[in-house]
Amino acid sequence: MRPDWELELYEPARLDAALEERLLDIWEQAMLATHDFFGDGGETVRLKRPYVSRDLRNLKLVCFGRAAVKGFAAIAGEELKMLYVVPESFKRGIGAALVDYARTRYGIRYVKVYEQNTGAVLFYKRLGFVIFEKSVNTDRHGQRLSVLRMTLKQPPTPRH
Repeated sequence: MRPDWELELYEPARLDAALEERLLDIWEQAMLATHDFFGDGGETVRLKRPYVSRDLRNLKLVCFGRAAVKGFAAIAGEELKMLYVVPESFKRGIGAALVDYARTRYGIRYVKVYEQNTGAVLFYKRLGFVIFEKSVNTDRHGQRLSVLRMTLKQPPTPRH
């Protein structure tokens, strides 16, 4: 991670309405840009938004971008539950910085990702994650989607 980026990483003290709306917008933009395999023109994303809103209130959050949030990670225990970056900031190191922070600060070891999201699978592999489990879910349209569970090759020791 670039040293100056550490200044851009922060854990919000609380999830106020403005931050929640910004994180939901980032989530939606990133999902629409990367989850076209749902094949429903964004309907699944729109239907999931209220559930993501609820989840944001129950997870540990780390944001990137103090002046304007450009990405975030959500953590529960040793699992990275969410990692989303605005599409115009893809491939600039923001996602890697968030994962590195979550790994060193909270000891995350696991992530789930759709196999069809090949960009995300490759991203996590580059960061040292390996696939250890695969399951198949059927969505409400009858589409079968493979979910990969990934773990770090060598789990780090969390810093507190």
